[in-house]
This record gives sequence, structure tokens and C-alpha cells, in this order.
Amino acid sequence: MDRINHEVRLANWASIVYQCSQRPRGVTVQQWCSENGVRIKSYYYWQRKLRKGAYEQLTGETAELPCATGIPAMTFAELPTLRMDEAEVKETDSNTAAFIPDAVIRKSGMAIEISNTISRDLLSRLIGVMEDA
Repeated sequence: MDRINHEVRLANWASIVYQCSQRPRGVTVQQWCSENGVRIKSYYYWQRKLRKGAYEQLTGETAELPCATGIPAMTFAELPTLRMDEAEVKETDSNTAAFIPDAVIRKSGMAIEISNTISRDLLSRLIGVMEDA
């Protein structure tokens, strides 16, 4: 692609990315792109190119964007769960019985066991996390 063509496309996408950033509150990028005939993958591709160009202009560096340093790697540990039927519930101490879920939400290999006393706010957050995973 010649330089002039690239500059024209870059300016066009800069306008699109700016317009999307001015979208109404509550409208997601995906919704905005769909309503405006913009492919979501193209949007994120050009947004990344524009951000990289802006970074290079600000810093004068042409290297890749810096990564965070000094942050320890995140690790996960599998925690065993105890599955029990209602008939197998045993007192864990004199005051507390083992947890038996009232509902189990499964999605993409994940399962969340919840009680019917869960707050609406916590349930909304859990569902949001599952959607993003």
C-alpha cells in the first residue's frame, strides 16, 4: 500500500475511532460498530494502529509498547470442591451445615453454585464475569 493511500485510510479510521469514543453512554463498542456498519475486528485493528502511532509520536520510540515490569506473574491454584447431595449433608460444626446450592449456573466450562439468598448486585456481577470469560 503506498504512503498516501495509507495516510488517507489512517485519517478515515481516526475519524471512526473518535466518533465511536463519543458514542452515548450505555452503548457498547460492538453495538456502535454494528449500527454504523463497521466491522468490529477492523475497528480494533485500526484503534491499535492509531494508539501505537500516538505512542511513537509522544515518546519518539518506534519499539513495541512497553510491558509492565516488576509485576509478579499471576498463578492460579485449583481448589477442590466437595459435592454433596442433601442426604449427605453433615454438620461441619455445631452451628453451620455444609453449603448446598439452590442453583448452579454453568457456562463455558465454568460453574457457579449460588444460594437463593444471594444479593441481586452480586448475582449481576457474577453473570457479567461469566459473560466476559
